[in-house]
Amino acid sequence: MTAMPMPPPSADRSPAEPLPADTLPADTLPADTLDDLERALAFLGRIQEASQRKRGYPLERALYLLLGRIVESEGLTISHLAQALLLDESTVTRQVATLGQAGLVEKRPNPADRRSLLVGATATGRDQHAAMRALRLERIGLLFAPWSESDREAFRHLLGRYIDDATARINDPTV
Repeated sequence: MTAMPMPPPSADRSPAEPLPADTLPADTLPADTLDDLERALAFLGRIQEASQRKRGYPLERALYLLLGRIVESEGLTISHLAQALLLDESTVTRQVATLGQAGLVEKRPNPADRRSLLVGATATGRDQHAAMRALRLERIGLLFAPWSESDREAFRHLLGRYIDDATARINDPTV
């Protein structure tokens, strides 16, 4: 997760580290807290979708995330990309094909395993990702400008912690 385009892992624990044994089961948390969190997380997804539509970004969010991972790593297999982005390989294969048709990525032989290919960004892909990242950073900067530095840092920390915990437990059938 360290190379993914998202907040850094929380300072409390690395993303690979298991959750503490004293993590409370959901039924011990106040119902109103769970209700508020569920609603907020659902609406967060809606805000992301609406922002994508209204801002006219050059890439849809899924392709931006994939291209960002490719730009950061230069040379990952479809399997590694799928694992890093929590997607299935068929989805990543389709998305890589879309990016390839747009001239943003290219496939090349994997020197470590000639049976597979590595996906790398083209110069156009790196430029387009950098341009979209600059637009997103500008927008995020404007959204958080009224917040105090301590509030921004607390939110960054807690959001990073949430992402770490959710990612670590994505395959846990009890969550």
